[in-house]
Amino acid sequence: MPAQEPAQNVTADIDEFVLVRRSRDGDMDAFAELVRRYQSHIRACLAVRLDNRYEAEDLAQETFITAFRKMGDFDIARP
Repeated sequence: MPAQEPAQNVTADIDEFVLVRRSRDGDMDAFAELVRRYQSHIRACLAVRLDNRYEAEDLAQETFITAFRKMGDFDIARP
């Protein structure tokens, strides 16, 4: 029996404006892609500012939770 191929990430090539719009509409895969794209950068910035990796991880998680809760308030007009 052949091995199954891993599921492709269908959101990987999508523009962030589209991802935010889809997230606002309840698309959890789109929000997960936004988190995937930005979590490392946000954690790294926070770690430098806080000088504490564990606090940075907690605050990064809180940042995404807040973003998810406030997603309906995002202005997604293109520049």
